Amino acid sequence: MMQFDLASLWAQALESVQDPRAGARRILALDLPLGTAALALVIVALLTALIAAMVSLMAMRMGAGEVMGAQLSPLQWVGLQTLGLFLAALAMAYVGRWFGGYGSLAQAISLLAWAEFIILIVQIVQVMLMFILPPLSAVLALFGVALTFYLVSHFIAELHGFASAVKVFFGILATGFALIMTLAVLAAVFIGPIGG
Repeated sequence: MMQFDLASLWAQALESVQDPRAGARRILALDLPLGTAALALVIVALLTALIAAMVSLMAMRMGAGEVMGAQLSPLQWVGLQTLGLFLAALAMAYVGRWFGGYGSLAQAISLLAWAEFIILIVQIVQVMLMFILPPLSAVLALFGVALTFYLVSHFIAELHGFASAVKVFFGILATGFALIMTLAVLAAVFIGPIGG
């Protein structure tokens, strides 16, 4: 049974890191409707984007130079973060179905919101470390990226009933590469002539 006080959320987040598929089953058991799942994702996207914007501004003020995205306003961060997460949820749901899975969009959004909540905890710790041990904060940022792939791979495997999270991980990489190539071609077709 999922509990929503801070202590329980922290404990359940740790359990999800230790056993991601069990954590995914806990979220799926909630059976959230699409609207509720989407609201949860928007809230987590808002918090994550604000933390990310804060990290960028702090890094610049501490002499880290130009940081990617530092020129964006907090509102732009929120918009990009929310759009990116919903596109990722669509890919989680429908690419998985193309490969024989059976998870729904509402379930994908619920799992992605939970994964982002866990990553948000890492980002908050990262912000605190920027004041105490800046080099360790950079290491934690890399850990956060690895943790994201780890969680999402296992969550997708559980969502669609796939046996191997490793195969899912390579599927994520292949899907991401295909999307990047598609966007690059579209940019060349539509933006290239205008720029020229």
